[in-house]
Amino acid sequence: MKKRLCIIVPNHWSHVMGGSPYESKVLIETLNKLNRYEIFYLTKQIGSDYIPEGYQLKSIKGGKTRRYGEFSNAFSLLKLLKEIKPDIIYQLVAGANTGVASYYCKHNKCNMVWRIQHDHDVSPPGWKFSKIPLFSYIDNRILDYGIRNATYIVAQSQLQMDLMEKYYGRRADIIIPNFHPAPPEDILKEKPIKVAWVANLKEWKRPEIFVRLANDLQHLKGVEFQMCGKPSMQNYQELKSRIDVLDNLTHYGECTQDEVNQLLAKAHIFVNTSMHEGFPHTYMQSWMRKVPVVSLEINPDGIFDSGLLGYYADGDYEKMKAYVVQLVEENNLRKNIGDSAQKYAFDHFSAESQVDRLMEIFEK
Repeated sequence: MKKRLCIIVPNHWSHVMGGSPYESKVLIETLNKLNRYEIFYLTKQIGSDYIPEGYQLKSIKGGKTRRYGEFSNAFSLLKLLKEIKPDIIYQLVAGANTGVASYYCKHNKCNMVWRIQHDHDVSPPGWKFSKIPLFSYIDNRILDYGIRNATYIVAQSQLQMDLMEKYYGRRADIIIPNFHPAPPEDILKEKPIKVAWVANLKEWKRPEIFVRLANDLQHLKGVEFQMCGKPSMQNYQELKSRIDVLDNLTHYGECTQDEVNQLLAKAHIFVNTSMHEGFPHTYMQSWMRKVPVVSLEINPDGIFDSGLLGYYADGDYEKMKAYVVQLVEENNLRKNIGDSAQKYAFDHFSAESQVDRLMEIFEK
């Protein structure tokens, strides 16, 4: 009989295509080719009219998470787990679901594998899950229980490994970076030069910095700035008014993953302006499509230090802008970094090799 694998994520990719839902999608597609598990995806948010293929999709009922906290869904999640009787739980995104899954596994014959998705997941006091402080406190206490009692913990980077040891007195069991399938689309780098930014528009992603970059570089001829992402910030209308007056900047709104990949296959430079992250999936998506990355703040485990993948601006906007201008103006440099980045990504972030390593944890 196949082992039963439960993947628990707050959102399904049919509702919103963030990093965790996308990683789960790639994982399911890779595992389905191997036909080794009966897979269940448990989530709170599902897109309307979505029909899963190759796995079962279950809805976690309960209160409004943003108001009442993730713990308000605990009884629904426990009920689903008791019905499914999984052999393995793979849980992504820090929250009360982490504690509920660990509790279930501790009292049943089941391994709980927790995937650290963000550096803040293991940097107390952690995320504020609810608008009500008491509920935030409860969520964080349940999360703390989950981290301390998970059977296995998978980190994305050495930094996350170190944070685990510093704040929780235990080490993650293995470092497995995010993974991405080989690009199926044609990779065409035709003029005009395209500078891309991809993320859901949230405050901590700081899309306004990319808009500022496009504004400051209007003098560059033959350069287009492109944004993809669902507006998810309170002051989006103010930002939109700034975007609309720029002839060199286009915001395509929310894009499917295929649309993002098509955009990156034609892009020349990718810019990340986030305040904090774990290991962005968009890095791998870009590198596999020969796109150098310029990062304002995010340099996981010093990955940009070699200069073979792009540039890290160390939080300095002017330095980031200078790196973008350099890549725009120096065609050979841009091409050489794109070529080396693709090779590095194929060697280190292929879905098949990293999922094999993850299955070794599942099978312990």
